[in-house]
Amino acid sequence: MQHHLYAAAAALLLTTTTAAAAPYGTGADLWLEATAFDYEEPGLMTQEGELAGAGGSYTFEPVDALFVRFSGDYRVGGTDYDGQTQSGIPTTSEADDAIGRASAMLARRLSLPDGAVYLEGGLAVRDWRQDLKDGTTNTGAPVAGYDRGHRYYYLPLGATWEVRPAGSDWSWHLGARYQHVISGYAWAQLEGDQQRRFLMDEGYGVRLETGATRYDAAGVRIRAEAYLQGWSFNDSETGVVQQGQNLVAVIEPENETVEIGLRLGIGF
Repeated sequence: MQHHLYAAAAALLLTTTTAAAAPYGTGADLWLEATAFDYEEPGLMTQEGELAGAGGSYTFEPVDALFVRFSGDYRVGGTDYDGQTQSGIPTTSEADDAIGRASAMLARRLSLPDGAVYLEGGLAVRDWRQDLKDGTTNTGAPVAGYDRGHRYYYLPLGATWEVRPAGSDWSWHLGARYQHVISGYAWAQLEGDQQRRFLMDEGYGVRLETGATRYDAAGVRIRAEAYLQGWSFNDSETGVVQQGQNLVAVIEPENETVEIGLRLGIGF
């Protein structure tokens, strides 16, 4: 999957000659978005599907050239599961998925001719929950579904380059962020069983964004963006759960996620 991520990143960067992560106009922004979602535990399972949702942000400028932004979004959809049981028997199923994100960001504007660069940093949380439906093995035997999820707290650090020629109603942006995970965990809840929780804090994300904004005379802005986001995590710390009379060591395996999405929004 990492090769797919690198290829997609290169393609996204080559589609435009200008800037990324949303430029920092003050006020409120609302948007709709759609995402192609791909999750993999290498050698064990994959999940692929589409998500759709909405989000919003509010940005203000407490002092000249310093911006504060609070934002969040929520997406829902379904994925196809192709994996295996704990004993290694191939299994297929479907899942209902929901991903929420919230962040608080600071940005410093560095003015340039016909544009600016924004240096960004902040704190964010990502929460992915899913209801994995009952499935079947490759022999047709039923497999019980369960609930599972991931939550990460991370530091997004990056930059946005915005270009707006003098007198133009349009701006273009291109940006990139490294997302350093400071804390996180995965959990699973099987029917009739205790919740299993696995510490996962050895991971990171990368996000690229590019798009264009049109401004009208009243200050309303219409923005379209494309983004690519990837996450990579090592194996979780080993946990211990009770199975019958025995204590069993379990882990959440290393995993990778790729999301490619589009946003269309309005700001005022």
